[in-house]
Amino acid sequence: VVKFRSSSDALTVNGALIADGTSQSPILFTSIRDDQYGGDTDNDDGIYAAEPGDWARIYFADTSDDSRNLLRNVQVRYGGGSTANVVIESAAPRIFSNTVAFAGGHCIYLNTTANPRIEGNLLLQNRSINGSSTPQVIGNHFQKNGRYAAYLNVDSKPVFSGNRVTDNAYNGVAVQGALASPRVWSPDLTYLIINLTLQSGITMTIEPGVVMKFNSGASFNVNGTLAVAGSEENPVTFTSFKDDTIGGDTNNDGLASAGAKGDWNDINVSNTGRVSMSYTTLRYGGDTSSGKYTMLYLY
Repeated sequence: VVKFRSSSDALTVNGALIADGTSQSPILFTSIRDDQYGGDTDNDDGIYAAEPGDWARIYFADTSDDSRNLLRNVQVRYGGGSTANVVIESAAPRIFSNTVAFAGGHCIYLNTTANPRIEGNLLLQNRSINGSSTPQVIGNHFQKNGRYAAYLNVDSKPVFSGNRVTDNAYNGVAVQGALASPRVWSPDLTYLIINLTLQSGITMTIEPGVVMKFNSGASFNVNGTLAVAGSEENPVTFTSFKDDTIGGDTNNDGLASAGAKGDWNDINVSNTGRVSMSYTTLRYGGDTSSGKYTMLYLY
């Protein structure tokens, strides 16, 4: 059990950190006020309870040893006083079978060219995985996080596979901004579009089974080439973030809302844009305030 005393305390990894516990005996990185593990370390008889942000972070620097860095069967709790419980800066640690919980900020923050493998973790009551880079995010459970399950910069090229979402503020992966390099989106978590632009000369492929839900007033501006490759068995769906009939209860409000006409704007294809669609469903768009009255607008 490793405990940190103040919001500025951090573990910075420039070499190798090998934290390899077991499911029965996990390794703990937590607050000095966390009496659940290691006893009453600050000897205050439980007067002060651990809180999110009590300490700073575990920081994997660019100089750290990607071939050796490992967090496995570890609990990282009550950090995030500085960005996130775990910050990865142009590094590629293996983050396997951990619980990352109760952060003051994000559970895991990726920066620059980080390329970690994040697999089989419980990511509980944080904000989200956040940042850029090219992570492999496989078989994780995102639960009760205060924002999106993940919010990744449009420059990122993540690989999502086999993940689950439960009772997050938004049960999906938020995306906004301008895509400036080729992209392939595969089915896994629902994509939540805040606003999205595909730049001229760039190709984006959307594979069978992908669900994209749009925030209120959101648009997808296509200036490049968009290939929507649904299949009869696994169509691609563009719909409202209030639509619970596919991709689950994305806005996590139970039956309080439902998809309706005009919930989002449109797919807006410019004179430099090209679109091909097969086995694709578009619904609950066409916000009339845009003046276009349609979900697929070509000009």
